[in-house]
Amino acid sequence: MTTDHIALIGTFSGDVSGELNCNLCLKKWMDIEGVKYKVLDTNLEGGGIKYAGSFSFKKILKMFSVYFVFFKVLLFSNVLYMTPGLSKFGFVRFSVFVFFGKLFRRKIVFHYHGARLVNERKGFSYLYNLFVIKVLSYVDTHIFLTEVLELEYKRSFLLVNTKVIFNFFDSGLFDYLTIKDSQEKNSEAKSKIKFLFLSNMIEEKGYKIALDACEKLALAGYDVFLDIAGGGDDKAIRYVEKFLNSQQLDGLYHGLVSGVDKYKLFADADYFLFPTTYKQEGLPLVLLEAMISKCCVVTTPIGGIPDLIKNDENGALVNVEELVDSTYECLVKLIKNPKDKLRIVNSAFETAIEFDEEKFASSVYLTMVES
Repeated sequence: MTTDHIALIGTFSGDVSGELNCNLCLKKWMDIEGVKYKVLDTNLEGGGIKYAGSFSFKKILKMFSVYFVFFKVLLFSNVLYMTPGLSKFGFVRFSVFVFFGKLFRRKIVFHYHGARLVNERKGFSYLYNLFVIKVLSYVDTHIFLTEVLELEYKRSFLLVNTKVIFNFFDSGLFDYLTIKDSQEKNSEAKSKIKFLFLSNMIEEKGYKIALDACEKLALAGYDVFLDIAGGGDDKAIRYVEKFLNSQQLDGLYHGLVSGVDKYKLFADADYFLFPTTYKQEGLPLVLLEAMISKCCVVTTPIGGIPDLIKNDENGALVNVEELVDSTYECLVKLIKNPKDKLRIVNSAFETAIEFDEEKFASSVYLTMVES
């Protein structure tokens, strides 16, 4: 190991998200390897992922306390690793870390978890766009989840020294699946085709699409069961529970799950539904977790997803136009062709097995400390 002192600056608490899981994975790996680091948690407790980037006076007060801690962390560290906020509010507050990092001649590494900065660029004023380009020019290394995101950011903001590091699957899930053969479904599951939707309960993530598509399958005579899991606001939860109670669809809402409860859902599922239209999508960890669980992934070509999921090879990509119908038709085709489904899930497993936590964390660390 090198003698570099690392500052980890980003979200280390709050609602479950890919960014949070990646930061915690990196922190855990550094503890095991004995890397010297300090953590600066930039979570401002603004009400969850749905409200990411929103403004409030509570956030402003918390932000000043974060800056106070930052200066202590800055003196300790010679590398600043950041998972920056990509909303306007989030980016501006991270720009302070960048400017002072540059002033103190620290190495600055940005790890981007999503496409929001690119997607919203057309709405930037001329001056704000120049500001973003200037801030990013001070960053020494830019890490992206996929090649699609890397290319979009390079084109938009004239970036140099970029690198792609894919996300990872949960090692605990893999251990669970190794002990419990994921192909042995319980007796209830064997009588039904089991579908799983697991994500934050934001409408753009596709939980309503999953419900509607599975209901169409049920009405068409297929014996299906839909498990839905993930945290969300009361309105989303009420919608899901009311739908499952009133429609001709057998299913269950599990709330926010983790650990063995999450592992069991993946192990029991035949198909993983992720019909997202979420504009900030990067490369969702749940896709790799579904692939390692040999669930057949049905999703959309949004964000960095097409870099991982290749249609009819290791998953299925459905058209975002008329999304309920395209999802339903895709599922019918897969159900009627079990050999195709088996080929896809086996290929998906071989793809996902390459992306474990060790590879992810060590790759990020080596990127931080390389000259």
